[in-house]
Amino acid sequence: MAERELTVTIDRLGALGDGIAGHDGRRLLVPFALPGETVRVRIEGRRADAEVGTIVDILAASPQRVEPACPHFGTCGGCALQQADEALVTAWRGALVAEALAHAGLRDAPIAPPVRAWGAGRRRARLAALRLHGGRVVLGYHRRRDRAIVDIRACPQLAAPLAALVAPLRTALGQVLRERETADVAVNLTDGGLDVLLVGPRALSLDARLALTAFAEAEDLARISWTPADREPPEPVAQRRTPVVAFGGIPVALPADAFLQATAEAEAAMVAFARAAFAGRKRIADLYAGCGAFALPLAAAARVTACEAAPAMVAALDAAARRAELGGRLTVERRDLERRPLQPTELKAFDGVLLDPPRTGAAAQCAALARSAVPVVVMASCYPPTFARDARTLVDGGFRLTTVQPVDQFGWSHHVELISRFER
Repeated sequence: MAERELTVTIDRLGALGDGIAGHDGRRLLVPFALPGETVRVRIEGRRADAEVGTIVDILAASPQRVEPACPHFGTCGGCALQQADEALVTAWRGALVAEALAHAGLRDAPIAPPVRAWGAGRRRARLAALRLHGGRVVLGYHRRRDRAIVDIRACPQLAAPLAALVAPLRTALGQVLRERETADVAVNLTDGGLDVLLVGPRALSLDARLALTAFAEAEDLARISWTPADREPPEPVAQRRTPVVAFGGIPVALPADAFLQATAEAEAAMVAFARAAFAGRKRIADLYAGCGAFALPLAAAARVTACEAAPAMVAALDAAARRAELGGRLTVERRDLERRPLQPTELKAFDGVLLDPPRTGAAAQCAALARSAVPVVVMASCYPPTFARDARTLVDGGFRLTTVQPVDQFGWSHHVELISRFER
């Protein structure tokens, strides 16, 4: 019978931040353990092809072990490595990028030192809420490894206005949700103030509308919207100001739950990278353009065609471009690039293409780019495995991967943002 307690030395960190160790041919995952540490663990179960151990005692601690910054760390699933110093976290995330590229056969990819871009906190957050029996509302992030909600009281990841909203939002949801009802909460910090979207189980009652309107007034929100379970376009319940973010100095009136990079610092670093990569280019396609975080700055020096599938974001970007009177330098097109990627004949019009796809990547569009004559491609990604897959497609099509720039905007999370340049 296998031992239930073992003493092991941690070899490395896995993709989710767990320590990985070996013992007599057995592979162990040890949450919260760091490389080089000797730990006594109790075997609690299995995950895929490995046993999972819980730390009983740290017999030899890593010099890079630190005190976690948040009281919820260890239960909340929002962070992976608060017990490690920043140098270790940075090196680990860089290794995740390198390993993904190596797995795709791109072992010699030039990976630059990361840009640190999380000092002021996240301006975008998604929370979950549940009203319990007796009226208490739990509000926070999902627990590690399951869907239970950790009721947070603080979050050092968030920008101060978002963190300050958690307690009053919990109180407001107690007036809106019925017993055992859940809601998802998306909050963006915009130049016009906080923009809150609640995704609930049903249409709002009059009393619930009044409660949310009073909440918006009391907390000085720019806007609060509601939609029943993502089945309908969000309906503004109270809009006191227009939620606006400026891209390239051009204000965009955002739709509810518009995509933004998690931090403004990350957005600035990525835009600077794209501008440098496209220096001297005259016609650029911005694919998966969102509300124009790249398209509007790039339009200052080139003609840009922006393609985006989400109707609300297309409308927001188009309206901003018209108000700015860009002189025809920006064209906006609604297009589902998964189903209808730009083909090589269409790509002939461009001497640069930028892609910022979702986590699933841009397989179809990269396959078309690989067959095209486009000389320069810039690709952003928030998920190294799909980035590596798509990079392999471009390299096989004749591109050379010249730079991979990690952008560290997620604090202690296992998530990695990066932006890259390919050229023929």
